[in-house]
Amino acid sequence: MQRTKYEESLLANSFPAACPYCGWMWLCGQDVHERKALLHNGQLLCKGCVVPEGSVLAEWPRYGPFTPLAIEAARQGVGFREIAGNRAAILISAVGPAQWVPTGEMTALFSQPIPTEPGRSRWAIATPVSALHTTLRRMQTDQVTVEHVFDF
Repeated sequence: MQRTKYEESLLANSFPAACPYCGWMWLCGQDVHERKALLHNGQLLCKGCVVPEGSVLAEWPRYGPFTPLAIEAARQGVGFREIAGNRAAILISAVGPAQWVPTGEMTALFSQPIPTEPGRSRWAIATPVSALHTTLRRMQTDQVTVEHVFDF
């Protein structure tokens, strides 16, 4: 897990510390059983703890494995607040009908016809991270196949 200098100094100055939600302790700045300290509103938390407003801090694999996880989470109604530090827009590549019109909070950055698949295009879509779950569900409803969710 990458940490900023600010977070590193906060973590270094916070030991021994306990997660306020599950009581798990960090001693001498070492992670035990691969449970890592995360910062949430200035507090140290365990990865995977549910915070009072119902959010879960999760560590998912990056790049290729991220896309199917995000699609399945969206299918189950899970929303996103932040992905890899990004709370703004996120990029999605997809293949769908050439006449498809993105709706809701989707913005089509561009589309390119697929010469070997008449009537179909490859799309580059931007959507706010907070709307990723609804965007992915809408794309599935519209029979648009997500190729990749760029997790940055």
